[in-house]
Amino acid sequence: MLVSLPNAAQLSPLESSWSKAAGIRGINFERRDPGSASAAYAISYQGRTLLALDVFLLAPPAAAAPGLPAGGSPELAIIVDDLGYDPSAARAVFAIPARVSVAVLPNLPESSAIAEEAHRRGIEVLLHLPMESVAGEDKAEKIELHVGEPAAEVARVVDQMLATVPYAAGVNNHQGSRATADPALMASLASALRSRGLFFIDSRTSPGSRAFDAALRAGVPAAARNIFLDDDELASAIRRQLERAERVAREQGMCVAIGHPHGATLDVLSEMLPEVEARGVRLVSASEVARRSP
Repeated sequence: MLVSLPNAAQLSPLESSWSKAAGIRGINFERRDPGSASAAYAISYQGRTLLALDVFLLAPPAAAAPGLPAGGSPELAIIVDDLGYDPSAARAVFAIPARVSVAVLPNLPESSAIAEEAHRRGIEVLLHLPMESVAGEDKAEKIELHVGEPAAEVARVVDQMLATVPYAAGVNNHQGSRATADPALMASLASALRSRGLFFIDSRTSPGSRAFDAALRAGVPAAARNIFLDDDELASAIRRQLERAERVAREQGMCVAIGHPHGATLDVLSEMLPEVEARGVRLVSASEVARRSP
């Protein structure tokens, strides 16, 4: 479970209250990974994990986000995932009358052509890197990063995928609920990205993800997804999520929102993004957010 806390000073008393309440009920409450950028906790009973809780400490709404000049415009990065299958869907993304970044899956018949055309049009390209999910949670890709792979194999797989997605300036994860929770694998990936000069966006497909933390520790420019636009593919729901993304950008200074090349998603983006920009939110590439993220 992910929750946010607008004031870091509230964490200590809140943590004490949680710990006291858990003790009264005979529940084990402990902090995980103290070096993490988030406050992460495990709640368990009789050896069985009941809940993994990540508390993200947000800047006060009135404050500018780290990396933004005082009085600077709020920034919103939109990433459209899962390109590579359908050239017509890619063309519809390219026609959006506003800045977006695209994440292209590797090793598909159209991966290279779509990445090349996006680059030709001045659209930022990311490698949408497949990673291992919890068993049965998502359909596995033919080639993906797996827990337990040595660093040399991780680097080899990344290079093989990059060869099929030319002009990729950065990476975000495709699926990966198991892989991104593994600190060793994420450290190996971060090292590979740093040596290749790539940024990283953690899609946060799992509340237990350690990918963002690993990237920061390795000195890789990184950011994490704030909003999924189209878990619900109804146009009305997508509009609400985009409105929410605009609010997050205004409150925190920047926001990363991820959507997919569904017809309703692309229609809403085409309709609303020019309006969002007209209201003073600057639409930026994913790399701009990653390089200004703390």
